[in-house]
Amino acid sequence: SQDHDNDGLIDSEGLPDQTYDAWSVTGASAYCGGLHVAALKCVCDIALLLEDEMTYLKYSPILVQAKQSYDSKLWNGRYYKYDCSNSDYNDSIMADMCCGHWYLRCSGLDHEVFEKDKIKSCLETIYEYNVVKYGETQRGAVNGMRPDGKVDITSMQSEEMWIGVTDALASLMVFEGMNEKAWKTIEGMYDLLYNKLGLAFQTPEALLKSNVYRSLGYMRPLCIWSIQYAIDE
Repeated sequence: SQDHDNDGLIDSEGLPDQTYDAWSVTGASAYCGGLHVAALKCVCDIALLLEDEMTYLKYSPILVQAKQSYDSKLWNGRYYKYDCSNSDYNDSIMADMCCGHWYLRCSGLDHEVFEKDKIKSCLETIYEYNVVKYGETQRGAVNGMRPDGKVDITSMQSEEMWIGVTDALASLMVFEGMNEKAWKTIEGMYDLLYNKLGLAFQTPEALLKSNVYRSLGYMRPLCIWSIQYAIDE
């Protein structure tokens, strides 16, 4: 089991054990923890749909415990911290911190597990820091931003802007009724990638502030379709 402290929440081990494999995570984290809570919610909802009482009774208490641990360990009153380690970047503002909630919104299942006021606060914080404070022109949402308004440069991935993550973020903003900020989040990125850099169907995974890009023709940018899905909801 990856729940080392029996709090119902999955723990990372400071290894490449999640998609931000160069941006080390230790213990509970906003990204992995949120996905874990969302996955538990899906298991419980599916069990109810299938009338599988045994599975529901097994996982519903774990869901309650995991959500309580997620809040107590990571919520700082404004957003979910990157992780609960003692690292210098444990309180970084992560553009992808609400990924679990985003998956629930896209799934069509009951998504009322993360409180709406907390999600709204997270999205407002991400927009203010990872989007607006990221350079002089709008260019998407940088993965990591420090509370002092400086980019988190502790790893290659923390200082990158991932196109798919920015698309997913904009999608979630649309789901949550923040349409104007959603379009502001992606318009500069679109202009840069398509009009200025001419990448089009060679859309990369990641872009640095210096317009250095990585991994052309990546799959994650297909998250752009989730924006249409949110619009159509």
